[in-house]
Amino acid sequence: MKRFQRVSLLVIFFTTFNLLFCVPAGVMYTLSNGRFGDNILAYAHAAYIAHTHDLPLYYTSFAYSNQLALHINKQAAPRHISSKDAIFITDGCLSKVKKNILYVVRYYSEYLGLYDSVVTDPVFEQKVKEDIKPIKLIPSLNLPIDCITVAVHVRKSGCKWDGYCKPNPNQFYTQEDLNNAVGKELPPKKYADQFWPLKFPPDQYYIDQLKALSELLDDPPLYVYLFTDYPDPQSLVEKYMYYLNKPNVEFSCRKKGNSHDRNVLEDFFAMAQQFDCFIRSGSNFGWAAQFIGNHKIVFTADHARWVGDILTVDKASIVIRDGNQFKRMSVEDVTKQDLLMHASKDILDKAALSHFTPIPIKEMNLEQFYNDMQPRTYLLSFPISGNTWLRYCIEFLTKRPTLQKYHSIDYVAKIEKNVNCPLGYTFDLGTDMSLPCIWKVHDLGYLQSFGDCDPKSETLIFLLRNPKEVLLRNYCGDAKQFNTFFEQHHGKDLLSQKDLKSAKFASYFQGLRIYDGWNSEKRLLIHYEDLIMRPRAVFYRLLSFLGCDDRYIDSFFQDYDNHKKRVLSIYNKQLPGSVSGGNDILCYSKQIDPIERKRMDKTIEKAYPRLWHVYLKVRYSEEVLYEQNLYD
Repeated sequence: MKRFQRVSLLVIFFTTFNLLFCVPAGVMYTLSNGRFGDNILAYAHAAYIAHTHDLPLYYTSFAYSNQLALHINKQAAPRHISSKDAIFITDGCLSKVKKNILYVVRYYSEYLGLYDSVVTDPVFEQKVKEDIKPIKLIPSLNLPIDCITVAVHVRKSGCKWDGYCKPNPNQFYTQEDLNNAVGKELPPKKYADQFWPLKFPPDQYYIDQLKALSELLDDPPLYVYLFTDYPDPQSLVEKYMYYLNKPNVEFSCRKKGNSHDRNVLEDFFAMAQQFDCFIRSGSNFGWAAQFIGNHKIVFTADHARWVGDILTVDKASIVIRDGNQFKRMSVEDVTKQDLLMHASKDILDKAALSHFTPIPIKEMNLEQFYNDMQPRTYLLSFPISGNTWLRYCIEFLTKRPTLQKYHSIDYVAKIEKNVNCPLGYTFDLGTDMSLPCIWKVHDLGYLQSFGDCDPKSETLIFLLRNPKEVLLRNYCGDAKQFNTFFEQHHGKDLLSQKDLKSAKFASYFQGLRIYDGWNSEKRLLIHYEDLIMRPRAVFYRLLSFLGCDDRYIDSFFQDYDNHKKRVLSIYNKQLPGSVSGGNDILCYSKQIDPIERKRMDKTIEKAYPRLWHVYLKVRYSEEVLYEQNLYD
């Protein structure tokens, strides 16, 4: 028994000793004093070796790693390592490993095959993307869906170490400039790009790759977003627009609050996962974004040389990816045939569709529209609810036409420049009749005229206005007669239940019932009062619902007052009885005694109890809208 106890104690001792003092088998990585991209690549290199040889991966924390999924299921690395305990990897991967050995991947180890390994190994790709993802949701950029999107990572240093913060000032050049630079000398090492030319390539490199990409795709619309550590990205955008000089390319960037140590994760994951194409420098931030990205086409700087005092990238590569297959070749050698052979169908289709020539609105036969564009989108509202103003905004912001379907198609020939035609007939809104139409409807009869309206699969935008405003306005007929109407009915009951059930007013509540029964994932409720008082917020919701980008919002608000005047001019010419209360959302009902308004609330509640409590009371009751001043 004593012998057994001694043996047991020895086993426990050596087990404890091994756990405390012996280095376990596995893979770990060391870090530099660099930035996020450097550390991500160190982690990824070690992760690939661990994955390939079925070894545990030991985690070492770095800046921002506690905000990534890899931090959750971490396995801490040993604290003390000597050369006797481990094998230090300085380059490449491993063909075979030894048991009970700790492999340490040094930061500066280069493994150019890392991207290839990710692309061709779906299991590892999924694993590393699961590890390198944010724990908390990061808002996405609002990108257009009707063109090729391009992320461009422009590294400009932005740091204050070693004193080499500025790239060389010769950022844009022509062949003539290069010829004239021959023989010139650079000053003693002064600029960041003299030390790291591929990390800080000249701006001309990005211009050249954008030109190459555009020409390969036959110059489709390109939406280019600049990601940079430069404190003034907009100034770069303006220069790129000038030197590129291609009308099919639209640029954007972060407008404010930009620096090398802000928006790091936001920029990284947007750059990596939201764009069709990627143009990057030799910076590891961009390299890491490519590593976990889904880009269909990537441009990289491979070799740079100095011509006098001008840095030029004389070798660049293009990677064309289709799923788990890719083709890498020189940008100088790539052809359109290479693109057709190796690019994914997604990017080729997107490029082809973006070339689709818009149909001039004057040449469109509206009758042809009646049998096209399914599934449809409907814009439903009761009359005098701001329908025309919302249609104008939609056509300007989305370029989609809006149109009312008439029961008699013969009438179509008579309605050019009518308020119920696409408003692009009257105003230059850039309306594109090749895009899906949004159909103006007022009640169930309009919807039934389509014959196959489907609330389950089709889309509905419902514009709702205060019932007391629209019902009073419709009750008296002409808006200009309202004062007379008010004097005649002062002190009398307005809008009895009989009135509310009449054909004249029932369609207001019929519209609510249509919205209430529509597929909740295919409907959007817009309150007229929000449209007037909080238009920008409404437009962002609307554009998101329709799957459109917000590129036209700023220009719309720059001329906002004139837009409103243009819409009113339609009514002044075609509907002379119409007036506008401007921003006065209580234009009519405020003239009614509060006691009468409360009586109207009770009447509506009794006639349509569910609709009142679900949709109307919370917005339009006397207590909410009038006494609490909801919009003050």
